[in-house]
Amino acid sequence: MAKMTPTTQAICLLAAAICCSLPFAVSFTINPSVDFFLRFSTRPFEAQTRPKSVTHWAMTEDAILETAADLLRDYPNPSTEPSSTQQINQLLSLESRLNTHKLLSAYYCSGGDPEGMCSLPAYRIRRLVFAHESVIEAVRDANDDVDYDGVLGRTAAAHFDAEQFEDGQMRLNALRSLAAESIRNTRYPQARMYVGQLFHTLQDFYSHSNWIERGETEPYSVLGQPGVEIPPEMIAPPDLRTCNDCSRAEETPPNDLGFETATYFYNCNISTNIIDSVNRKYLTSGYSDNGLDLSGVEILKPEGKCSHGGAFDTTSDSPATGGINKDSEAFGISPHAVLHTQAAAVATRASVQILRDIRSDVDDDTKFAAFLNLEIPDSVSFSAVSGITYVVDTTE
Repeated sequence: MAKMTPTTQAICLLAAAICCSLPFAVSFTINPSVDFFLRFSTRPFEAQTRPKSVTHWAMTEDAILETAADLLRDYPNPSTEPSSTQQINQLLSLESRLNTHKLLSAYYCSGGDPEGMCSLPAYRIRRLVFAHESVIEAVRDANDDVDYDGVLGRTAAAHFDAEQFEDGQMRLNALRSLAAESIRNTRYPQARMYVGQLFHTLQDFYSHSNWIERGETEPYSVLGQPGVEIPPEMIAPPDLRTCNDCSRAEETPPNDLGFETATYFYNCNISTNIIDSVNRKYLTSGYSDNGLDLSGVEILKPEGKCSHGGAFDTTSDSPATGGINKDSEAFGISPHAVLHTQAAAVATRASVQILRDIRSDVDDDTKFAAFLNLEIPDSVSFSAVSGITYVVDTTE
C-alpha cells in the first residue's frame, strides 16, 4: 500500500471528522435559524450589546499579534535603538492591547516612534501594517464563518458542544495539519482559513465545556496535538447526569441582550450547577438547539445533561435547566457569565500556543512570515538598513 502524504492524511481525517456531506471551509450559507447568540461574540455589532465581553475577533487578533511578535523578536532589527527585541518586549509588558501599528513601529523605528528614525520609509511601514492587518482580518473572518455557516454553525464538534470531545479533537488535529501543509506549499489564503476555523473550535472549548469550572487556569495541553486523544475515561458517560437545575430568575433588563423587550433567564450558581463529582472527574459540555453530529443527525439533549444555556436556547427549559456557557458577560446569554473573562483569557493563550505549534510544524520561518504577511530579513540585506526587498502576499 502506498504511503499517504500529510495532506492526504489530513483530508482523510476531515472526511471522517466532517463527513463528505457537510461543507467544511469552502462555501458558507447563512442559516437564519442558527442562533448566533449561542456562541462567543464574533462581530463588533454583537459586542456592542455586551461591551465588556471578549470576542472571537479579539482573541484571534491577540493570538496572531503575539505570534508575530515572537517571530520578529527572533530576527532582530539592528538599526533601532534600543533594539527591536527590547522594544517589542516592552510593548508586550504593557497592559494595553498590542496592535499592528505599534508592533511594526517597535520593530522598524528607534523608540517605537514612526515619526522618528526608522529603517524603512513611513509609507513602506504603512504598507506592511496594512498587509499584516489583512491577514488578521482573513483569519477573523474564517473564525466568524464557523458560526455563520448553516451547517457548521450547528455541528456540535465544531464548537465542542454536546460532549462531542473526540470529534472536536479530531477536527482540531485535521485543521492544524492542513494549515501547516498549506503554509509549506505557499497556499497562504487557504492556511488562513484553516487557522481561523481551528481558532474557533479551540476557543469554544473553554467557553462551552466545564474546563474552567474544574478549576483549570491553563490551556488543556492535549487539544490539537497530533496523535493524542482526549482520554475516553475523562469524558462524561452518555447516561451520566452532569448538571443540577438552575433557578428561574426574574427578567433581565432589555439592554442586557440588546433587545427592546425584557427576557427571562436562569440564575445558575456556578458552584453547584455542574455536579461536583462530574467536575472532579469528567469533561462535559452543554447541549443546545438543533445540534448535529458528524453524520448530520440531530443530537437531542438527554435528561440531566447540561444545556448550553441562555435566553435563546430552548433546551435550557428541560432538565437540567439553565446552562453553562461563558460566551459573554451578559447573564441573559451566558449563565456562567462570571467566568467569561477567565475562559477568554485561557482560550487566547491556547490560540497563541497552537499557532506557535503550527510555526514549528512548518519549520520554515520565511514561509511562516509570508503567511503572516511579514518579512524577516537575512543578515546581509538587513545590514544595508533599508535595502530590503519585501514580498507581500496579496492573493485571495
